[in-house]
Amino acid sequence: AFEEADRHNWSKLELEEYNKIFIREGDEQGRLRLAENRGKLEGKLEGKLEGKHEGKLEVASKLIKKGFDTEFIQEATGLSKEEINKLL
Repeated sequence: AFEEADRHNWSKLELEEYNKIFIREGDEQGRLRLAENRGKLEGKLEGKLEGKHEGKLEVASKLIKKGFDTEFIQEATGLSKEEINKLL
């Protein structure tokens, strides 16, 4: 409350400097929130992609157990020969 009352006695220059600092702090907080949100989104996307890949590996394993050949499994899952061979 004292700071608020004291502000009324500030010069125009002091008030402008205070406002600049206040705006800079707000900008910095905004940048931090944006970076945090981007990080969360990137993490979600990475998790989804990893989950999709794991799902493809699971399907490939089942197809291997059923006796399907590597070429068919490759076409069905989009996995590389190397990835399928690792499962064998």
